[in-house]
Amino acid sequence: MMFWDSGKAPAAVEDFDIDWTVALNGDTITASSWAITGGDAPASGTLAITSNSFTTTLAKVVLSAGNLGITYTLTNTVTTAAGQTLVESVQLPVRAPVVSLTTLANALQWLGLTADDDGYVSRVLATISTEIQNWLGFQVAQASYSRSFDGQGTSKFFVPDIPLVSVQSLTIDGVTIPKGVNGTYRPGFYNNNQSINLIGFFFTRGFQNIQAGYTSGYQTVPPDIEQACLDWTKNVYLSGKQVSIPSNIVRVAAGDTSFDYGGSGSVTDVTKLPMPSGIYAVLQNYRRVTQISGW
Repeated sequence: MMFWDSGKAPAAVEDFDIDWTVALNGDTITASSWAITGGDAPASGTLAITSNSFTTTLAKVVLSAGNLGITYTLTNTVTTAAGQTLVESVQLPVRAPVVSLTTLANALQWLGLTADDDGYVSRVLATISTEIQNWLGFQVAQASYSRSFDGQGTSKFFVPDIPLVSVQSLTIDGVTIPKGVNGTYRPGFYNNNQSINLIGFFFTRGFQNIQAGYTSGYQTVPPDIEQACLDWTKNVYLSGKQVSIPSNIVRVAAGDTSFDYGGSGSVTDVTKLPMPSGIYAVLQNYRRVTQISGW
C-alpha cells in the first residue's frame, strides 16, 4: 500500500495523484475512479472526493475536508486501453497545518534585517518550524484532535500530542466513557498533561477500538522553544546566504553571528547546517517519548 506522507490539513482542498507508468508498461489509462475505503466515514467532517481526472499515465484526485488525526485509505481503480484493470490503495493522514514557532517580524529583527524581499527568511522559518516540531514529535501550538488508537489492555493511555490540556470525549469498543469528577474516585476518565487515565474501565485490547477527542498543546509558544527556532533560523539563513564556508569551521553561534575555525580545510558548499548542540540542549527538554500505553 502506498502512503502520501505529506498529508493534508482539514481545511485544505488539495490534489493528489498516482503515477501508473511502471505498472502500465506501455499501456495507457482510459478510465479512472476513486473510493474512500478506510477512515471515519460517515462521521461529520470526513474526507470527501471533490473531483478526479486522469492522463494516459496519471490518476488524479482532489480531496477536501477530513478530520484531524485520522488516516484515510483511498483506492484507485483504472482501466487501460488493453483492457487491464489495475487497483492501488494509498493512505493519507490528515494533520494540523504546521504553525510557525515565531513571527516573521521577530526573525527579521534577530537577523538584523528590515524586510524579507525575496521571501527567503519566510521559507527558512517555515522549514525550521517544521523540523523542530517533527523532531519534538508533536505540534507545539494548541489544537483540538479527534484520533483513533489501538487498545493495549491498560488503564492509562499516553496520547501522542502533548501537553494534554483536556479530554472532551472517549469511546472504547463503541461504549461512551463518562468524564470523571476530579477529587473523587468515581468511574470515568481523567487526564494529566500526558495521559488519559481510567477508573472502573480499561483500554481493552483491539485495533482502532479507542476514539478520543481532546485538546493538546501550548496556548503560547514557550520562550525557549521560540528562541531555539530563531537561533536555528539564523544559523541556516547565514549558511544559505554564503556562497561557501570553510570545512574547518568548528563552531557557528547563531545568536552572536560568529564563526570559529580550527586547523586546515577546504571550502565546501553547504545549504543547511544540522541542529546545533545548544539548540538540541533546549529542545530535548520538550521532546515526546514514545510510550503510548501504561499499566
